[in-house]
Amino acid sequence: MTKALDDSLRVYFYSSWSGQTKKGGWSFLMTRKGPEGELQRSGLSGAVSATTQQQMELIAVLEAFKRINERNLADRPITVYTSSNYINQGINEWMEGWKVKGWKGGNKKPVQNAELWKKLDKFNEHFKPSWELITNEGDHPAFSEVKAAAVKANRK
Repeated sequence: MTKALDDSLRVYFYSSWSGQTKKGGWSFLMTRKGPEGELQRSGLSGAVSATTQQQMELIAVLEAFKRINERNLADRPITVYTSSNYINQGINEWMEGWKVKGWKGGNKKPVQNAELWKKLDKFNEHFKPSWELITNEGDHPAFSEVKAAAVKANRK
């Protein structure tokens, strides 16, 4: 079996969206070291109609956090890997300002997808994961897997 590198829970997520159909797919993959040092993997995918690319990205990571919560998997550090600038900037740059301004942006208008961002904020506060922006998905084989699952879910 493949050996996991450390005790952290690693989360990878991806979304797929069609501008023509307005349908999207999402997926996530979580990996962690098991009791014998083996690499344990858990993932899920799904689809949503009448959605946006940004909503799919948020739903993908929210579904991963729901799974972590349901299965009490937060017994170790969590690292979330994202290739989404939208999620990365939202978490690391925009969210604190949105909260201070009552979930309004710099333009004083309500934040788009505020309800999803609020859910993500609660999970982020609870689990306190580290976030890693991945600029080259090819360097992370897990991204190929979650991308394929999201695309497949979108095509169903």
